[in-house]
Amino acid sequence: MADDWTGAEYAFNVGSITTLDGCSPLDKIVIKFVGGEGKELSEKVSLDDTKLAEDKAKEYGEKIFTALKALHAKFKGDKDSDDKVQGKYTGKEAFAQIDAAVKLWCEKSGLEHKMEEEATAAAPEGMEGMMEMMEEMAEGGEVMEAAAEAPAAAKRETPEISAFGDFAGPGEIPKLLTAMMVAYPAFGDAVKVQVVGYELGGDGDDDFAEIAAITGAYVNAGERAEGDSYGAAWLGAEDLEELTEAAAAKETSCLIFPGVTTAWADKATAIGNAGEASGKTKVVFHFKGKVMKPCGDKALVFCRQFSKITDLKDEDGVKVCELEDFTDAAFATVKEYTDKVAELKAAAEAAAAAVGDAAADMMDKPMEEAMMMEEAPAE
Repeated sequence: MADDWTGAEYAFNVGSITTLDGCSPLDKIVIKFVGGEGKELSEKVSLDDTKLAEDKAKEYGEKIFTALKALHAKFKGDKDSDDKVQGKYTGKEAFAQIDAAVKLWCEKSGLEHKMEEEATAAAPEGMEGMMEMMEEMAEGGEVMEAAAEAPAAAKRETPEISAFGDFAGPGEIPKLLTAMMVAYPAFGDAVKVQVVGYELGGDGDDDFAEIAAITGAYVNAGERAEGDSYGAAWLGAEDLEELTEAAAAKETSCLIFPGVTTAWADKATAIGNAGEASGKTKVVFHFKGKVMKPCGDKALVFCRQFSKITDLKDEDGVKVCELEDFTDAAFATVKEYTDKVAELKAAAEAAAAAVGDAAADMMDKPMEEAMMMEEAPAE
């Protein structure tokens, strides 16, 4: 997934309903951020009415800006490229989105962060320079004319930043980061890939851990609306096999969607936003459960969703995975989760012990009966 982001947004892990294995309320990258197993997110990120305390905003903001600058530099080299990067965007698209996200951060975070402006290229001197400029202008006109004649490319229907309402200043960083992830999918994917990487056993970069933790806390606090939502992703052979196996064992399995996930109000929009990929299978996830609406009905978001599969079917040329909210695993705190896991473990051990005792009794009973027969007087 580090090189191919086409399935990143709806990447999943499979958890156990019977043991709650993997059903922690925190993403693994966030567990590392808060200090390890057993720690609560509130110990590091506490939101007062969805706002981040100013001291924490400044502390985490510096780390976030460092990560944003590194991401910006990584994609800047492809800013004029029409070739695909990460298997999902053209270089131009990816850089434009990441550039816009970083600029929005500088404008709205209230932390006085600024990107270094590119030095204006000096104009060539003399008659030779004038001829070069005229040639470039002519070439530019030809490019513009060709672009006007070319058919328009399909665009993702992501919401405008204005749809998220007003936000500015350090306290509004949770809302700002969420808007950046939803409105600029390339930035959202960059964050999500790190989250998923840790979730599926990796231990790579974690420079977006603060973003994952802050947006997760913000979205969890705002998941108040109930309804249907849709997401579409391209799954490789291994992921599709895992999904098929989970569907076959749907009575004991659940899908865990780590990190903040953006979904859509209808299937058509979800499919349109999935883009295109080769050598993979398109899967539509139909979610049911609580969502946050950060920009009206334009996009629906949720964090670390636990879903039970009710059906996996072929429909209109794509795989459709019908899901329902697995509320039994939606724990608000780490303590609630660990207590419930301990309870299930104790119950399982007690049941195993009871089975063992019953088996022992069954083994002993024939021996006791045989001894009684030997001791009985002959007639």
